[in-house]
Amino acid sequence: MPSSSKALPQDLVDQVLVQGVRSRTELLREHGRRVLAGVRSIIFGLQFFSEGIDLPGSLCEHVVINKLPFTPPSSPVEEGLAEWLDSQGRDPFNELSVPWVAMKLAQWAGRGVRTETDWAVITVCDIRLTTKRYGNAILVGLPPFPVVYTVSNRLKLFERAWLTTYPFFRKYRFQTMT
Repeated sequence: MPSSSKALPQDLVDQVLVQGVRSRTELLREHGRRVLAGVRSIIFGLQFFSEGIDLPGSLCEHVVINKLPFTPPSSPVEEGLAEWLDSQGRDPFNELSVPWVAMKLAQWAGRGVRTETDWAVITVCDIRLTTKRYGNAILVGLPPFPVVYTVSNRLKLFERAWLTTYPFFRKYRFQTMT
């Protein structure tokens, strides 16, 4: 996370609050202070910020999700259930992993929409959402908001959504990272 923030243009560094540099409570307090004062504030965070926080209204207007949160079974119970499903001729990936990812993605999207009057741009950069069969099952689990996507123009869509929310970024060019 710190290396990502260091890659930013120098004039943006002071606007970014990075997970791990200070406690979550301090970071969120500083973010709220900045937003209420009309100062731009950007939080760089990981799954740590996907649940247990409330950022209504202008405190969270754009959520960027780099990758779908697929994880291998991490507990003996999860491993046992996956093995049992497999022994029954069932698909542990589609029965366990896909629903779990859909739930996590809905939680993450919920960071931007906390009340009936909130709005937010939710950008998912992981092309598996549109290129894999399970992507549609995950999209169906999201709240009923408009979905705009294309595989070939995803960077342009991201840039347009980002620039709509943060017009001061217009002077920067977005590039794909490999």
